[in-house]
Amino acid sequence: MFLYVVQAIWLIPIFILCMSATSLASQPLWLWLPRRIGKPRAYVLAAAIWAAVTITWLWVGKGGGDVATLPGGQPVNTQHLLILLRAVIIGAFNGGFILLALSMMTDTVDLQRRMQGVANEGVFAGLFSATEKLAFALGPVIAGIVMSAFGFVSSTGGAAAQSESALTGIILLYSAIPATLQVIALLIFSRYRLPDA
Repeated sequence: MFLYVVQAIWLIPIFILCMSATSLASQPLWLWLPRRIGKPRAYVLAAAIWAAVTITWLWVGKGGGDVATLPGGQPVNTQHLLILLRAVIIGAFNGGFILLALSMMTDTVDLQRRMQGVANEGVFAGLFSATEKLAFALGPVIAGIVMSAFGFVSSTGGAAAQSESALTGIILLYSAIPATLQVIALLIFSRYRLPDA
């Protein structure tokens, strides 16, 4: 995305820094909000906003004229600023749904302990870890299939020229595909029920 579509690979470290900083800074919000509306609702809110912001990558481009200059002389255009705004929002809400997912897993372990007199922390943690590893393995497979289908030209000697179709594939991998998978995950999560008692 940063190399072929935005053509500003230098933005990656700044993007990651903005995303990480807001993820850390937002943690007090994700401790407060679930007390007000409940963990499941807070989780859905965080995941839905993350998906909504992620879908906006569909409209990313190289940007227009420069509007500012970073220390060191790097020009920044409106598109760059919108990308950094995405980093801030994605970081804040990504931090929320990750924190809440882990918190609800411990709630589930505690419920089983209270209802059945036994706690299977290892089983729950193992299932969570296995599912996470499966997702990490499927991601590159999906990316490979999409990139191949859209005609991406791989290269070992730097950036290769890409067709408009390949650029569309890259954009879809960064926007519509993860947002759709998040919506599917939310539909599955809608079955989550944990009694208060």
